Amino acid sequence: MLQYQRRINPLYCVTMCVTISIGGARVELYTVDEAAGILRLNSYTIRRLLREGRLPGIKVGAGQQWRVRKDDLDEYIARRVVPQRHKLQASEE
Repeated sequence: MLQYQRRINPLYCVTMCVTISIGGARVELYTVDEAAGILRLNSYTIRRLLREGRLPGIKVGAGQQWRVRKDDLDEYIARRVVPQRHKLQASEE
């Protein structure tokens, strides 16, 4: 079952998220452009990250277009964010 949901992320970027059910589990998917808007990166950068395997994604449809799971995007963001406390300690040394 496909379901479209309108979401507003913390960066105030409105995205259209596709929600699908796989084996009873709901999976939210973003397009490359939506992921680029959330991360504030160019869509070419997102495609490169996907090709290199640094950002997990899946290819769907006849045109093999990339999709990124919301959970994978959240995990990527968490890996990239350095807490401010660590930045302060590093600068004091």
